[in-house]
Amino acid sequence: MATLLQLVLAGIGMGSVYALVAIGFSLIYKVTGVINFAQGEFAMIGSMSFWLLQSHGIPLVPALVVAVAIAAAVGAAIGRFVMYPAAQASVLTLIFITLGLDTALRGLGTLVWGVNPVAVQAFSGNGVLHVLGAVVPTQNLWIFGAVVIVAALLYFLLERTYFGQGMTAAMDNPTAARLYGMNPLRFGLYAWVLAAAIGAFGGVVFAPMTMANTNMGLELGLYGFVGAILGGLDSLPGAAVGGIALGIVTSLSAGYISSDWADGVAFAVLLIMLLVRPQGILGTSLNRRV
Repeated sequence: MATLLQLVLAGIGMGSVYALVAIGFSLIYKVTGVINFAQGEFAMIGSMSFWLLQSHGIPLVPALVVAVAIAAAVGAAIGRFVMYPAAQASVLTLIFITLGLDTALRGLGTLVWGVNPVAVQAFSGNGVLHVLGAVVPTQNLWIFGAVVIVAALLYFLLERTYFGQGMTAAMDNPTAARLYGMNPLRFGLYAWVLAAAIGAFGGVVFAPMTMANTNMGLELGLYGFVGAILGGLDSLPGAAVGGIALGIVTSLSAGYISSDWADGVAFAVLLIMLLVRPQGILGTSLNRRV
């Protein structure tokens, strides 16, 4: 029982990172109808920026805020100067643009930070919690807390503010939004900024759990995408649920089968979901362009 609990708690910690990346995928998709295959690189930018700032003596909170702001600025630049002009491009073109952005951001990260992995200090030191025989690093609490904070802030923004209601209206009916003087493309730009900030936040809180490096965005983006599809690409809560569920599945498969099988099991679950319920756990439909 202790082993099972250990694996589940570890999966929740890792899955929370996938959830943050998945939320970024879903947010951009809901607003623009585009899947951003460069989403994982925002997590890389956040984690590497955070490491660089802390290595120069910047305290935790200012370093976190600045790292997230750097990634948000990159997201704003991409949204304004790359995706905005290409808004009317074909689906295939948009897919290749985001794939190209993924490669470009990873290459830029290599030029800025190099290829060597770096160690990031845990927010609360190397302390652990003992839960019914399971050992949980305190950093896992920060990661799970990040998901709760992001989910709460997104709910407040989208459901309780005029800005969020306008964004929701624009993405539900772009034609009607234009008639009321709203610009759906502008909301698309805001979505890129928010998704970049969320991804970077996930990268920052995850960095102390591993050796941060400029290639980490590829894996996080892949798992975040699977989590978003698993939970429902058009559902922000579904993306969070899918990411956490994916983390638990991969953790259990690594613990009870083999770590070599973890990736295969994860994608097998995705394949089953696509066959049984293509819209995901909490999704509604996937009839928009992707």
